Amino acid sequence: MIKIENEHYTLNNGTKIPKIAFGTWLVPNNEAGAQTVTTALTVGYRHIDTAAVYGNEEAVGQGIRNSKLPREDLFITTKLWNADQGYQKTKIAFEKSLERLQLDYVDLYLIHSPADRTPSEREQDTESWQAMVDEYPTPDNPVDNWFENVASSWQAMTELYHEGKIKALGVSNFYPAHFERVFKNVSVQPMVNQIRLNPSQVLPETVKYDDAHQIITEAYSPFGQGRSFKVPLYQELAAKYHKTVSQILLRWSLDHQYLPLPKAGHEAHMRENLNVFDFDLTPEDISRLDSLNTKK
Repeated sequence: MIKIENEHYTLNNGTKIPKIAFGTWLVPNNEAGAQTVTTALTVGYRHIDTAAVYGNEEAVGQGIRNSKLPREDLFITTKLWNADQGYQKTKIAFEKSLERLQLDYVDLYLIHSPADRTPSEREQDTESWQAMVDEYPTPDNPVDNWFENVASSWQAMTELYHEGKIKALGVSNFYPAHFERVFKNVSVQPMVNQIRLNPSQVLPETVKYDDAHQIITEAYSPFGQGRSFKVPLYQELAAKYHKTVSQILLRWSLDHQYLPLPKAGHEAHMRENLNVFDFDLTPEDISRLDSLNTKK
């Protein structure tokens, strides 16, 4: 098992969260999927990220049980899907996730998306829409009632948090405008915001907002698209540090104090993605990677 140095961040409620999570998007909901999760835990991951919409919570739960690791040593995240937003639907969806995972609690529960736009609109996403926040979207001009749905879901999640069924609360794919609309007067503030994040895809205003409000920024798709591995700068830095491109990109996330969620189907790659705590990128190389951002 790989030993991770300085392995936790601390959330704004004092909860410790492992600095790297094993992402389970596309892990199948069968014995093979369960074995993938067990293998990840065996090699050293202690943070497993799933979601109701992934359709694999049963396999994730089985993989956890098969590992025989103490529950208190693990950090398990799942997410509320868009169709389940709303106070009562959130309560029901959360209990179904617990049942599928066969857990008594989860460490982190996220609202998967504000669900304020269609998938095609979100795919073309930038932060520029915040300039239009006074007209789109607002509580008086909702898109599929996004504001009311998110606010009532957060109320339900806050109650579950106080009951001890959720140890930390957060969101995914939220921008500053969403935070400003929903979370100005809530009793429990978000602790995590999970967004797509890698050197070529950084939302600087969102990251800045997260930092200013003590919200940990989690990075899904930390490697970008497959073609990203051919970026000359990635290849150059991999050779310089005697690491793989994946390791360079994960180290970039960690050096920015993001929390990356790499995926891997093979044990060798799982181990590779954890073996990133024995080096740091120089400030100059971090800046060079930052310059690749296309979301400026």
